[in-house]
Amino acid sequence: MSWDEGLEPNSPIYGIAADPSLSIRVVAGPGTGKSFALKRRVARLLEHGASPRRILPVTFTNVAAEDLQREMMQIGVPGCTEIRGSTLHALGMRILGRQNVLEATGRVARPLNRFEIEPLLYDLPAEFGAKPAREKRIRAYEAAWSRLQHEEPGYAIDPKDQQFESTLVGWLRFHRGMLIGEIVPQLYQYLRDNPAAPEHSLYDYILVANALIGNNRDRDPRKLVSVAANGDSDIQIIQFVTLADEASGVARFIAEQIANHGRRPEDFLVLAQRRSIGNPIHDQLVTCGMPSKCYYHEGDLDSVTAQERIACSNYS
Repeated sequence: MSWDEGLEPNSPIYGIAADPSLSIRVVAGPGTGKSFALKRRVARLLEHGASPRRILPVTFTNVAAEDLQREMMQIGVPGCTEIRGSTLHALGMRILGRQNVLEATGRVARPLNRFEIEPLLYDLPAEFGAKPAREKRIRAYEAAWSRLQHEEPGYAIDPKDQQFESTLVGWLRFHRGMLIGEIVPQLYQYLRDNPAAPEHSLYDYILVANALIGNNRDRDPRKLVSVAANGDSDIQIIQFVTLADEASGVARFIAEQIANHGRRPEDFLVLAQRRSIGNPIHDQLVTCGMPSKCYYHEGDLDSVTAQERIACSNYS
């Protein structure tokens, strides 16, 4: 199938797919065809001789990256199965882990595990405030790179913030680790400071998939509704008193669907707003004997022995 098959020449999707610009930005709500247009754009690139290894579809979460990877493999153009989608952080980890980059940055791109944050907070000097104040300073340090474009990103301005940054980075260097929030700014700083670095030419085409509709303050309130074209659907709104009740309720519902309605575990996708909600639901599913994959969970590192071993391996 040709990349433009079935597309109206004056349609937005055709315009996105056909645009020869090196950089374009598409802002649209869900269900408007952004992913479809992205696939057709990639199809055009492949049909015109672009190497699939030189095309990078990138997004911001593991779930979205897996979905994007599946979308790429369904394009139906020779070479599409060789395209490898990635999250922005995974891309940063790959580049920052290169030996030449390690030598240039002096930082080890090993994100701290959950259990390592607590000793970090206690090791930071008391002059930076109590524990909540230190946590707040860490969050501010991670967010510093995202200042306005006309400002200089990545650098603390206040002398106290500069002192805190120096102390924090010193701790991270010693423990051969990095905060998750540092990965993108460290990658940005490396590329900015090394304009001749080979990493600048790893890809010819980078396509960033992101959901921007949430930033539209003027949008109408959205409601869950059934779409007739998708067949029969059942939408329920259920509230629970506690998180434990919610985790048990979700697990019971899935177990009942599997036992009485012929569903399979892989038919279910449970969305949670944050780790503190997703992990208990995952744990309850596992307790009930249902296979579950959690993108938040670090259960393998819950035991003290595992934590000690992973910590020791960082110094080997």
